[in-house]
Amino acid sequence: MANSMVDLYNIEYVIEKFKEDRIMLRTHCARDLPKEGYVKIAGWVNAKREMGSLLFVVIRDSTGLIQVTAKRNETDEKVFKMLSDAKKESVLLVEGNVVKNEKAPNGVEVAPKKVVILGDVLEPLPIDMSKGTRTNLDKRLDARCLDLRRPENQAIFKIESTLVQEMQAYLNSQGFLQVFTPCIMGVASESGADVFAIMYYDKEAFLRQDPQLH
Repeated sequence: MANSMVDLYNIEYVIEKFKEDRIMLRTHCARDLPKEGYVKIAGWVNAKREMGSLLFVVIRDSTGLIQVTAKRNETDEKVFKMLSDAKKESVLLVEGNVVKNEKAPNGVEVAPKKVVILGDVLEPLPIDMSKGTRTNLDKRLDARCLDLRRPENQAIFKIESTLVQEMQAYLNSQGFLQVFTPCIMGVASESGADVFAIMYYDKEAFLRQDPQLH
């Protein structure tokens, strides 16, 4: 168990890899995993099970699931142990060869050659991440970073993003110009600042002062 939140993340490794490679840590996501070749994948530990000499670790990223299969006495002993000790929802970087397996997600799995723990977790998790299990709302909001990892919650944002992108694409194709206007507020948003007051339906309103795009 890590002693502090800083200990949970392998920041030094991430920085060094960016300096060396000048590219993203992973080469493929779940949705574009090739049928063969050497790959680097990264994601959260979604599930783990051991059957005899085989160890199955399912890695989840924002696009889907990837099965990593390690074989005792064939997989490097250190790699096998790191996968065996990996906690659920920890973040792993796995390098290895893609192998065909019809029972695995997308019909392929990764035979690991190298494993790096990018982010460890404190156990037990504050909320149950099992599919179909719904923790009460207060706990979910307290652990929102975990709750947002659930595929059913991510689907909300993916659908919203797709809708907005398609609407923007259509309007752009029709020659429309997208502008970002200030939001109208019923009360002044900046304490002690000079605000821009306007009349809105015969009532005083204010334009929000904010350098961000909304």
